[in-house]
Amino acid sequence: MPRPLNVWILDPANLTPFYSFALAQSLIGEGDRVRFVTSKFTYDPDLCVPTEVEVDHHYFRGAANWDRFGNVARKAYRAFRYPIDHRSLLRRIRASKENRPDIVHFQWSRLPMFDRRMVSRLKKEGIKVVHTVHDVEPLYEGGADMSGLGRVYESCDALIVHTEANRRDLLERYPAIDVHRVHVIPHGPLQAEDSPAGATRQTARNYLGIPDDARVVLNFGSIKPYKGLDLLVSAVPMVAQSVPKTYLLLAGRPARPADAPDLSSLKRRGISYRADMHFIANKDAWSYYMAADVVALPYRNITQSGVLLSSMAFARPAVVTAVGGLPEVIRPGQTGWVVPPENTTLLAEAITDALSHPERTDEMGVAAKKDVDSRFSWQAIGARTHEMYESLM
Repeated sequence: MPRPLNVWILDPANLTPFYSFALAQSLIGEGDRVRFVTSKFTYDPDLCVPTEVEVDHHYFRGAANWDRFGNVARKAYRAFRYPIDHRSLLRRIRASKENRPDIVHFQWSRLPMFDRRMVSRLKKEGIKVVHTVHDVEPLYEGGADMSGLGRVYESCDALIVHTEANRRDLLERYPAIDVHRVHVIPHGPLQAEDSPAGATRQTARNYLGIPDDARVVLNFGSIKPYKGLDLLVSAVPMVAQSVPKTYLLLAGRPARPADAPDLSSLKRRGISYRADMHFIANKDAWSYYMAADVVALPYRNITQSGVLLSSMAFARPAVVTAVGGLPEVIRPGQTGWVVPPENTTLLAEAITDALSHPERTDEMGVAAKKDVDSRFSWQAIGARTHEMYESLM
């Protein structure tokens, strides 16, 4: 048996708590001790934290006091605190003998100039550093200088990407990275375990006030230009020509006010929709997935999608674009559809196919769920991640 390791998962801005919680639980299942070092997650005050995961809100303490001064002041405070909190975390590590980490696992690097120094100092302490590259091409729109990101990756002991396509893209973008340090470990589903016992499509539609006979296409997640929601809004009227009861379900918070979709064309055509343009609390996420017949993710650019894996975990097939690692997840004609990016016509045809053949679409959803339970299970992800950690030791 490999020995248990002391792992600190590091996500200062708490950008992906559901991923971090799921990864932590899977590593605990391997016998590791896991601490999630992060900041307060402010979008969902009712977020349920797994009891077995030790959460350390080390970063950005006092940030809430700056909210009243506006977003710019809040971001400035966080940028000011970031290197200070890095240094204080290092002091805690140096002062600790019993709870010293074997591995520090970064989830994101948003201020590379400080993160590179942090990686260097951790390694001087004899601690192995792992970094998951969730976005090969940085998609951060906060104005931060990401030019040093490659040097952060080059300095880590190991990097994790989620598909072979992601691996190729990473090595092409950052050729100085040692190819042997890049490990492919899949992304897993998120939030599926939080659905109520016995919940059904009808339960979810009643909860959201959606007609039982509607043919529902869902787009879930934060709204940003690269996700192509405008393409979906343009495609839906074409779908409605063949599927009269087409219903568009949108769930997610626009990153900026300008990113909110223009739904006036749907209103003019009398096409039914529900648009919940805010952060969807974890306790409600199940209802959106389970109310849908198909999930549409017309991304212009992406590395991997937690929403896609979550859709499959809820037994919902997806229409995705052929970008990043998405084509490696979907088995076309069996668990979903893959269409070219920026092609509204083929996007509409795929959604029409899904909504016009409900029995076959439901069968594809069942097959998607089986894929998640085998190829993308968190148990398997935890085992592979622990094995990779061991190889570093």
